[in-house]
Amino acid sequence: MPKQQTCRDAITRRYLHVGKTKQRVVHMYCAGAGPALFLLHPSPASGSVFKALLPLVAAHASAYAIDTPGYGFSDPLDSCVDDLMPYVIAIDDIRAALGIEKIMIYGAATGSQIAAEYAKTFPDRCHALILDSVADFPAEEYASLVDNYFTDLTPDFAGGHLARVWSMSLDTLRFFPWHMRTQSARVNMPLDDVMPIEQMALQFLQAGANYHLAYAAAFRNERATALQSLQVPTSIIRWEDSLIKAYADRFDAYEWPDHVRMCRCEGGLDARHAAIVDCLKTYARDCSETKLTCTASNAGRRLIVTSNGALSVRVSGSADSDTTTLLLHDIGSSAERACSEYLTAGVACGWIVPDLPGHGASDCVEPATDDFVTCATSSLLEMLRAFEVDRVRVVAIGESHAIALAMLANDPCITSVSLLNPLCATTPISLAASFDGHHLLRVWHQLKNRQLYARVDEDGFAEPLSGEPQAGTMQLNRQLVDLLLSANVYSDALASCQRRDANAVFSEYAGQVQIARTDGTTTADASLRTFRAPPYIKTVRWSYNQAGEGASND
Repeated sequence: MPKQQTCRDAITRRYLHVGKTKQRVVHMYCAGAGPALFLLHPSPASGSVFKALLPLVAAHASAYAIDTPGYGFSDPLDSCVDDLMPYVIAIDDIRAALGIEKIMIYGAATGSQIAAEYAKTFPDRCHALILDSVADFPAEEYASLVDNYFTDLTPDFAGGHLARVWSMSLDTLRFFPWHMRTQSARVNMPLDDVMPIEQMALQFLQAGANYHLAYAAAFRNERATALQSLQVPTSIIRWEDSLIKAYADRFDAYEWPDHVRMCRCEGGLDARHAAIVDCLKTYARDCSETKLTCTASNAGRRLIVTSNGALSVRVSGSADSDTTTLLLHDIGSSAERACSEYLTAGVACGWIVPDLPGHGASDCVEPATDDFVTCATSSLLEMLRAFEVDRVRVVAIGESHAIALAMLANDPCITSVSLLNPLCATTPISLAASFDGHHLLRVWHQLKNRQLYARVDEDGFAEPLSGEPQAGTMQLNRQLVDLLLSANVYSDALASCQRRDANAVFSEYAGQVQIARTDGTTTADASLRTFRAPPYIKTVRWSYNQAGEGASND
């Protein structure tokens, strides 16, 4: 079994296997020691929004910042969602999987509504609540408030959904509700950096067309009267800088039971965090101690710690040391996309498919060297030692051929390397964000063009590729999300791969290397045009089959 992250006061990450019928994977951030505290995030964000808060609460609790199902890196729910109850059940599944009897919950916005419904449904399992960014939207106001609030973000081939994503992300930081662009709805918040907009747009794109499910259900639940029936000790944070302060101030018109208290705090994030910690300290005194549990997922996704950060890894089939295959996705891609495009279900042999450092759900940390190939190679070899496999075949897609060849030259456990549609000298796509959001559409169309053309020069000349394009709408959307997730390392990683000279490895390990191509596709044609291998390197046709044989001879 692979080694897992060590539990310590610093923030760690976990995949958890939950569900009684069809099992799902939940991703979370963990820190601290003491009574259990769940942190539930706003929509469409993820547990990562609590990275600044986690070290503060970790001094008083075993804290779990959970990616709500369908958001961040957690699997979506299987059932239809008409209200918050499926999310309440999902939170209780997590509690049970962690072996915790009773929890405290801090929730913000959508997270606060899930927390409140959890406490009403399972009062014997909830010690206390800390609710943040809650408001009162009476039933007669609800319809007009949310009219046009939830824009359709279903991807379309022309990329029109990207304009909608950007407009919603930008205006969410300027108005509440975002679609009511009036002076009265204006939010007094400086906006001098494009990155908060970019991050919110990425969160919407990650959640996909169903981004609204928890969001809309929470809105329907957002009433002061819904909170008055709470039976557990509850603190409601009343932050002066809240986007919804005017709607939260309506709570003052209601009578509240003694166990529900209003906690007012000044503006600034530090004041807000201090108020949360003060509430937590009050409740944690009377809550039983819980050891921070680091339960691993058995659902085909794991986090393996390396000296360059944690790698998110998908495992398919049986991890037998004699038949293990390591699949490396292309630069700017992800393990999820590599699995969906190149593997089929029910494989007999073991496949290990990691997100490369800085890609997908893997950590992005400063490497010990500025050479991405060296950093990725050492991380992947550490990962293989954690899995305790002795003989590994590597299949590398696109530009990742440089990493596969470096692994072959550095570790005898690598028995062979198949370079699948290898590419070289790919021009990096600029991911520089702009306030008007036009960069998203530019990236989208460049991804489309790469499925159709060998190159497009400054004069507009396009040299078409032969073969069948692989550029469906959902594939393009997945490519875009993957590229944005890898933005911090993408250009450097591509340059590092292209600096590597494959010929030295070819000459020394010729019998262990082959080129594989998916014949009849534009991807294979692009590979033929850009990647030249010596004639003594065998070329095969890639035709995946159930036995796990990745290629067959031409």
